[in-house]
Amino acid sequence: MEAVGLSQVDKGDLEGALRTAAEMEPGWSDGVLFGIAQEFRQLGDARRAHNIAKRITDPDMARVAEGKDTESPGPPRDACAEAWDAAKSGNAGAAYDKLAGKKCSCTAVANIYDQLGDAPKAERALRSCPNPADTSYGMAELAKKAAGRGNITVALQLASSVHVTGAYFEEGYLAPVYRDIAHAWVASGSPTPVLRWARSLPNGYERALALLGVAESVRPTRIEQGYR
Repeated sequence: MEAVGLSQVDKGDLEGALRTAAEMEPGWSDGVLFGIAQEFRQLGDARRAHNIAKRITDPDMARVAEGKDTESPGPPRDACAEAWDAAKSGNAGAAYDKLAGKKCSCTAVANIYDQLGDAPKAERALRSCPNPADTSYGMAELAKKAAGRGNITVALQLASSVHVTGAYFEEGYLAPVYRDIAHAWVASGSPTPVLRWARSLPNGYERALALLGVAESVRPTRIEQGYR
């Protein structure tokens, strides 16, 4: 659920993020609570930031969340964050070493493997998530990234894994994925097979967003051709 909570923080839904954090085990919710506390500090609500920071189990992180450690730009760097930095820099060996034996969240591990180009391990990491919503959301995010890289086959494969028993918001995760896939697919070739695929989707919301993705790719090209 960490990924869901952090997404809510990014969107400014702090009350929703608080509800998500309340459903998480103590310690596992630290990252979400840290983000919420920082947002309340920026909004000038120091009292609320303080109350939320008190729920963070890591004392150093709690102190930074309240702004008491002004020299620290964020939460303490741990092995999981260092593994992510190594993956972003292309140092696969260091990333794997940092992950070894560490208790990183399933979504963090999946993102690291995805950054390293190891889709099977990223998918396995997400399937290990104790909360089905994290698995569903994570698969959707990986599918979007694959589509953005132009890897339509992998994107479709990951999209088929968004449906997870018990993940009640999975439809909200999946339809936007189809939009990104359609957009990238048309950009890589003819829209004809993409339209056929989009129209075959069983859900009206999914079809609508997939067709929107097609339109977003085709329309600029047609407009440009009209001026030639």
